[in-house]
Amino acid sequence: MPRPNNNNNNNNDKENAASSMLKDVVWLLGGTMEDRALENYRNPEEELPGQQLIELLNRSFATLDPDNNGISRAEMAAALTQPNLFSADQYAMLKLIAKYFDTIINLADDEALEETVITKTDAQVLGQFLQNSDFKLSELHRWIAISNGKATEKDIGPPPMTGSDH
Repeated sequence: MPRPNNNNNNNNDKENAASSMLKDVVWLLGGTMEDRALENYRNPEEELPGQQLIELLNRSFATLDPDNNGISRAEMAAALTQPNLFSADQYAMLKLIAKYFDTIINLADDEALEETVITKTDAQVLGQFLQNSDFKLSELHRWIAISNGKATEKDIGPPPMTGSDH
């Protein structure tokens, strides 16, 4: 009788834990208005055009992926907890990449099984999308969600006003 593959279960548990940790860190970075004022909070979606986002990601890739096997959720969470290691623009890029991590890892079908890391190929495809369009990463996320039929009301927005002349 074959033995169950506990290694695969352990990898899934680690991936789930890293995913939860990354979501928690992204949520914590939002903070309150007081926190934002105290930390000179920057909204990366308003400040980082696609070209700049890609340049920052490419320059930071080796730092974010020290083991050279793709940027994992755990590596992203670790980077977000060390803002003093990054410039303000790099840190804004990190927050934005972390927020849309799941969208980015699925841009290229370049992993054998489930997509779990941001590879250099994912970064290149992201760069092509952002450089050849006028999209910001948040807009690309919404566009992909809508085209895949996975959009939520948050992605689409409210219905148009009826009876309005606008």
